Amino acid sequence: MLSASMLRRVEAFTLVNAGVYSIEEAMALLSLARSTVYRLLDEFRRGGAEAVSTAAIRNSNARAYPADFRADVLNIIREEYADYGPQLIKENLEENHDIRLARETIRRWMLEAGLWVADHAARRLLHKPRKRMQRPGELVQIDGSNHDWFEGIGERCTAMVFVDDATGRTQVMMFPSESGHAYFASTYQYIEANGRPLRFYTDKYTAVYVRDGKTSWGKSMNRLNILHSAANYAEGKGRVENRHRTLQDRLVKAFRKEGICSIDQANAFLPSFLARFNERFSKVPALSEDAHRPIIPPMDLDRAMSIVEERRVTRQLVFTYEGARYVIQATAREAPSIGPRVTVERRVNGELAVYGTAGLLNIRRV
Repeated sequence: MLSASMLRRVEAFTLVNAGVYSIEEAMALLSLARSTVYRLLDEFRRGGAEAVSTAAIRNSNARAYPADFRADVLNIIREEYADYGPQLIKENLEENHDIRLARETIRRWMLEAGLWVADHAARRLLHKPRKRMQRPGELVQIDGSNHDWFEGIGERCTAMVFVDDATGRTQVMMFPSESGHAYFASTYQYIEANGRPLRFYTDKYTAVYVRDGKTSWGKSMNRLNILHSAANYAEGKGRVENRHRTLQDRLVKAFRKEGICSIDQANAFLPSFLARFNERFSKVPALSEDAHRPIIPPMDLDRAMSIVEERRVTRQLVFTYEGARYVIQATAREAPSIGPRVTVERRVNGELAVYGTAGLLNIRRV
């Protein structure tokens, strides 16, 4: 059986081969250099999963711009920066995609691809609204809507709203605020119910986006081979913003009719409401094939969606986590195999799982 890391690699290259993920996206998901991704992809095409799983990772630099890389950059520009000029695209490619190209290179590629014209008036004709994705699960937009959902009777709260781009099917879960926990819990619920989409699309909220590196939520998406894109302008979230307005009308009235005035009551009511809502407002996708992917062992949703930290262990087998002290319950024979550090995983439901070098450990709070 392939290890979890090898499974992620094989799955990513399968999606690159199918034209679903770009080389840049595979680089981001797998944390590999461009030249390494090209080499491994070539080995995958020649030898399949076994070739990739046994390939040694080597770092190298590629100075030339392969045709596939140029095509990937142009696809990013089409999908995310259609109304940007070459200089602004250059800045966003560096900031959001770790792609460094000269402004003139970008301008030349855009001119040759018909994405840019010298005349300002003619240029405006190039900017078109983004088309819907063709399959369910290709892109799912997430956003929090802070609103007076209970019309002053209950506390103001946030609806975490998920909208599938191809169908408009909607998932909603209520939380006190648009927090990191809200993103983790609602995303867990979405994946558990639907499988893993190819891409989540959010704004640049601090719980899910940082300019350099990844948030805990972003690391979880990497472990699940789910791409994450952040909107650079308000229009990029148009579908989920439109859904907010519809829900703020219809859901508020439904809560009023049912006498719902708390988050717990709302979350218990939402499944029945959304069944009717989606029947009315969802659309038939251009292609019926579902792009959502199941959780495949050894991939584990609970572990993948955990906040992971390391802690040092004392000689008495004690470690500290979030201000509390825990002792590892182990026999004298087992103690030497624990190691000087442990990995603490906080599950979405708040439970802790602690791992040493030999695997899962029994712990007790002291």
